[in-house]
Amino acid sequence: MSKSLKARLKVAAIAVATTVSISGALVIAPSLAKAATLDELLAQLAALQAQIVALQGGSTGGTGTGLNLTSDLNPGARGQSVTDLQTALKTDSAIYPEGLVTGYYGSLTTKAVQRFQEKYGIVSSGTPTTTGYGRVGPKTRAKLNEVFGGTGGGTTGGGTTGGGTTTTGSGLTVSSATQPPETLAPENAARVAFTKVMLTASSDGDVTVKSITVKREGLGDDAVFAGVILVDADGTQIGSDKTFNANHQLSLNKAFIVKAGTSKTVTVAGNMATSLDSYAGQVVKLSVVAVDAGSTAVSGSLPISGNGMTMNSNLAIGTVTMQSGADDPGADTTKEVGSKSVKITGVRLSAGSGEDLLVKSIRFQQSGSVTQTDLKNVKIVVGSTEYDAVTDGEYYWASFGDGVSVVKGGNLEVYIKGDVEGGSNRTITMDIDEQQDIVVLGKLYGYYATPTSTDNDSDTTSEDGEFNNTLNPFYNGWDITVNTGTLRVEKSNDVASGSVAVDVSNSNLGAFSFVAQGEDVQITNMVLNFTFSGTGTSSDITGVQVVGSNGSVIAGPKDPASGIVTFTDSWTVPAGTNVYKIQGKLDSTFVTNDSVTVSVTPSGFTAKGLQTNKSITPTPSTQVSANAQTVRAAALKVSVAPSPVAQNVVRGINGFTFAKFQYDASNSGEDVRITSQAITFTTSATADADDLNTCQVFDGTTALNTGSNVTNPTGAVGADPTATVTFDNHLIVSKGTIKTVDVKCNISANFVANSTIAVGIAAAQDTAATGMTTGSSITESLTASAGQDMTVKSGGSFTVYKDTSSPTERWAIAGSTDQVMTVFGLHATDEAMKLDRIHLTFSSSTASTTDFTKFTLWDGATKVGEGVFAGTETLATSTLTGDFIIPKDGDKRLTVKADLEYVGNQGGGGAGRIVALSFNGTATTSTRAIGQSSGSAFNVTTATDVNGDGVRLARTYPTLAKLSVPSNTLANGSMILYRFSVTAPSANDVGLFKFTFLVSSTTVATSTDFYVYGYSDSSFSVQAYGNNPLNARQVDEVTETSLGGVAPATASSTEVVVFFDPVTKSATDPNSEAIQVPAGTTRYFELRGTIASATTGDTITVSLAGDAAYFARTSARFMETANTVNAQSANNDFIWSPNTTSTPTTSVDWTNGYELPGLPSTNMEQQSFSK
Repeated sequence: MSKSLKARLKVAAIAVATTVSISGALVIAPSLAKAATLDELLAQLAALQAQIVALQGGSTGGTGTGLNLTSDLNPGARGQSVTDLQTALKTDSAIYPEGLVTGYYGSLTTKAVQRFQEKYGIVSSGTPTTTGYGRVGPKTRAKLNEVFGGTGGGTTGGGTTGGGTTTTGSGLTVSSATQPPETLAPENAARVAFTKVMLTASSDGDVTVKSITVKREGLGDDAVFAGVILVDADGTQIGSDKTFNANHQLSLNKAFIVKAGTSKTVTVAGNMATSLDSYAGQVVKLSVVAVDAGSTAVSGSLPISGNGMTMNSNLAIGTVTMQSGADDPGADTTKEVGSKSVKITGVRLSAGSGEDLLVKSIRFQQSGSVTQTDLKNVKIVVGSTEYDAVTDGEYYWASFGDGVSVVKGGNLEVYIKGDVEGGSNRTITMDIDEQQDIVVLGKLYGYYATPTSTDNDSDTTSEDGEFNNTLNPFYNGWDITVNTGTLRVEKSNDVASGSVAVDVSNSNLGAFSFVAQGEDVQITNMVLNFTFSGTGTSSDITGVQVVGSNGSVIAGPKDPASGIVTFTDSWTVPAGTNVYKIQGKLDSTFVTNDSVTVSVTPSGFTAKGLQTNKSITPTPSTQVSANAQTVRAAALKVSVAPSPVAQNVVRGINGFTFAKFQYDASNSGEDVRITSQAITFTTSATADADDLNTCQVFDGTTALNTGSNVTNPTGAVGADPTATVTFDNHLIVSKGTIKTVDVKCNISANFVANSTIAVGIAAAQDTAATGMTTGSSITESLTASAGQDMTVKSGGSFTVYKDTSSPTERWAIAGSTDQVMTVFGLHATDEAMKLDRIHLTFSSSTASTTDFTKFTLWDGATKVGEGVFAGTETLATSTLTGDFIIPKDGDKRLTVKADLEYVGNQGGGGAGRIVALSFNGTATTSTRAIGQSSGSAFNVTTATDVNGDGVRLARTYPTLAKLSVPSNTLANGSMILYRFSVTAPSANDVGLFKFTFLVSSTTVATSTDFYVYGYSDSSFSVQAYGNNPLNARQVDEVTETSLGGVAPATASSTEVVVFFDPVTKSATDPNSEAIQVPAGTTRYFELRGTIASATTGDTITVSLAGDAAYFARTSARFMETANTVNAQSANNDFIWSPNTTSTPTTSVDWTNGYELPGLPSTNMEQQSFSK
């Protein structure tokens, strides 16, 4: 054996021995069988070396250094993360031959990163800012951690960086989990589960699993797989898919962590080939043969194999077709820093015809050059639902719970959006790297589908905005280039067009709104331009400065030169909208009605973004002018407001507003200070101003004169005294505004009733006012007024009336509670009144105290009192327990409700009895209110009864409603002429005895043979009673029916009268009897008739007749037998019973249709038919 051959074998043997004993790797080492030739021996050694390389993450140049970069790095960076990067790169001399570890990311480190990116196919051209070439972005960082993340210094176990460490677990146990059952593996299926492995970390620290090696076993081919993936227990794919090498092995080498003392189950799954025609019937297994956990000791029994899966080529599982979505940008775009909810990539999923689908999750790969911190608030929007995106810096994904359903042939729009927080001159690109990053489950067969696209790009390179079924990325998203922030300047109305005084420092000359978007903006040069009208010039302005919203000076002060002020102060405009005021002092050269306008040209500013450090050109490029200011001296107008109007007021009230004074500084050049005001009190002949006291002037709720300055007017009876009110709290009226103050006084209880007094300002009186800044005295412009006369009353009064909202007479269910009986209106005069008590009585001679359990009083939805009628008393006084305030000179509603007594065989009141509650006006002393100003008690002044309309008591009552008919076209033969419903409340069944229909027609068309049908459903298909129709004997338009020997009820020529024989159906011996509508249900009725001789132009109208009044009682009873009601000469068209008794038609328990809900007193709405 030659030296050369010995040396080569020695090196190979050392490599084998070293690799098999790597700490933290559990490996099945192939035995070196005897080789017949040297070439065979070398081939076996090469195969072993390939397995070792796979376990080390595919790198032969670098060694594990424990690298775990958690943030992106740019050229120029410094710190521990750069040191860790350089330490890792120098282990591969081909990448970083210089091997310098300095902690500074300079040109040598940039070159090393570029070599690394080229070696691993990440990027091979461009610059760090445009393509990320030479920059550690998300994809580069992930690959660096993968390649150099083994044992070593720097960061351990995927924990902290910057010199800190995270405790690494000492052990990892690998064991078999419950394996997926044997089943089919259909072609084009994704995520077919083959093998499950449980990984358990020791309790002394987290364990980073760096790779899992998988071997294909069984009588099958590697080609049955498009790729093999690792899936976490929550369904998240770990890393990307891998394919088998020549030894039928692959390494799933995306690192992940098993937390200390916990177990994680992962699944080795297969993405099946598009076609399995050549492999159908093959049974394939996937075995885990090695687990690498870095420095952590790995124990367990390997290999771990799942069950064999049978390849299938003819099961037509669901399919997913992909296209660009409606929310996809559709082109490369540019967005400014600060842009919100930017739609980055959008796709449309279309389900095939095979089965309904569930979209479970989607994952986007950010392949642009921005960092994770540049994107915030990233959302994945599915349909109209937003999901928070989870990210590791490279991938952004979201899971959708049980899944979002897409029916066969249906579509679903999905897009990803986010806020651009930084990243100037970098790009955002959201790709879908692999087809299986879109996880879609078939609902019928339960297999995951592999998405494809009919927009497939057949090129060998993937272009922006295109799908590629064979290359990664599957969808290449459009690039969004991040621009710098922006600054826009606008006129601000914070300083409106107005007046400005001379010789006043820091006068507001204008204001601008600076809108910074995306980042704070630093301004280092800004020019103001001044234009003038009148006598003033730029030399007459001094002390020009820029003031922020908090009042601080941020630039200046400076004096203009030739109408221009150039500020070179450096100041920052925070992101958002900021208002800056321009201030200065105009000297006395300016005269009244001169004007000053300040403007800027924003594009001429010198500005840059503080986050991006890039220059910004503010907009617009045209001149922006602030509101013009007109020079005026301090001025003030004074007047008495027209409110409060002349009115009555009760004596004894405190703080009554007699007048409002208005101070108008609209045309003042500066703010105005008012220190006192003279006031006139104008009285009638019998009034004495001495009976007013504690007069104060209020600015809102603030008293301007307090303490010894409170005014108590004095003067003789009938005199008009004056008083000067000194404001110890000076009143400041801002220029350009109007201030209104209130003059309030207390009115003595001794003030002469029905006399008047007014408060105002006389012509000769004075307002002491000066300029706020200049201190110059102001001669006000006064509009004199004595004010409005206020008539003083000894007390208020109130009345009671029936409110328009009070219900009319109607049916009510006995035993019900809170039935609205009456709504009273109460009106107060001269002062607000608090109702203390009210006296009620029965307003119906038919009512009985046993008809009520109690009555209650309500202020809207608030209960304010209640009462009962004791024994046989028909009067009751209720003292209110809650506040019921009637406003001064206003009205308020008082609602009276009652709890009604039960009516039945054993009940109190009788069915049909009217019960009503009314106000008793004959005892005015029993209804009382308390004046809220005077404090005195007042009896009601209404001396007549105010009657409520009341209710009729019954155990139940029907509600009717007209329904539409199928057709309103007149046709000969049997027709449906009318439909209506009858509803019984839940209180009790409703009995029905008689319907009457009104039928009218032209002289040619005739209608005969009428029948009524009853149904229990609104579609008129389910028969409700034993027989249909309900009347066995036909009814013509004119009919006479004698019932039970009672005098016959005669129908007019336009009436169709129908009685019921629901059990015995005999045309010769009909059984007229009641039918029932069960409690809580609705019955549907239909009138049919035979139409004959109808020709074009003929018409027929049909309606259900009502009753205009209660039937004529012949006794004290309120109900009668059915025959007695029917025998009435009128008001007998609709007969019903509340079933108070057992309800035979001979019971005294029947009445007519008067006041039934839905049945008008004449007739229900007509149905009209025409031909």
